[in-house]
Amino acid sequence: DAIKTGQIIADLNPFTYRQQLGNAQIQLKKTKLEMQNVLIGQGYNTMDSTAIPSHIYEMASVRSGFAEASQSLKIAQFNLESTRLIAPFSGKLANITQKQYDRVNAGTTFCTLIDDSEFEAEFRIVESEANDIQLGSEVQLIPFSDQTVYKGRISEINPVIDANGLILVKALVKNPGGLMDGMNVKVLVE
Repeated sequence: DAIKTGQIIADLNPFTYRQQLGNAQIQLKKTKLEMQNVLIGQGYNTMDSTAIPSHIYEMASVRSGFAEASQSLKIAQFNLESTRLIAPFSGKLANITQKQYDRVNAGTTFCTLIDDSEFEAEFRIVESEANDIQLGSEVQLIPFSDQTVYKGRISEINPVIDANGLILVKALVKNPGGLMDGMNVKVLVE
């Protein structure tokens, strides 16, 4: 499935979170009245924090419960907003493991969003070829599934030689539509 940036990928039933937000809003109104009473007792007829010394405003805010209620409202708003999973970038959904109305536990991966406009190909070169390549060098990628040639550029050269005498190199290649994540490709460095 094609997904666009900002699109909802999944959402939870928001009923409980809406109720918590409503309760937090009511509690904030109650504590606001209590804070006004505390401030009036201190000789202030306003709740404008710029017109009241900060230590008195803070004392009234804590004593009335207004500070705690404000924090609870922020948490309730955040929890309600967190019931929707929004796509941070455009791409395709893959590896979907859940269906509508399935219960998903926190921390469980239920899908993967792949930005398929550009892919990163990883390949290894022998130590003796290290001086023949550099960042930005052009490469050709040819999938084993067909013989279409895709052009890309070297984006990273790992500065460490592994136990087999090989160096990990990465190249970025634009995807006009024929490449898929995880494909095996032949890489030719020009």
